[in-house]
Amino acid sequence: MDPPSYGRGPSGETWKLEECIDGLVGLCTQLLSDKPLFFLLNSYTAGLSASTMECLLKLNIKKGGVFESGEVGLPVTEKKIVLPCGCAARWYSEQ
Repeated sequence: MDPPSYGRGPSGETWKLEECIDGLVGLCTQLLSDKPLFFLLNSYTAGLSASTMECLLKLNIKKGGVFESGEVGLPVTEKKIVLPCGCAARWYSEQ
């Protein structure tokens, strides 16, 4: 999933990632098969840390498996640095 940071619905209602992401993740996990392989969530919004996103997955995915999170980065090979661009969290099945 790569949800937007901000949006407007057809009736002008607002959607803000920080306020609505938990509900969105919860709804999306209901769509998983009986034996899901993985669930990936990323964000380029400064308001969500990697550990927060991992917690969201842990609260919404009730199956055993592995949870991980970290920064998403853009490598700059000339300078030998990685520019942080956002965060990601994932759950995957151990099967």
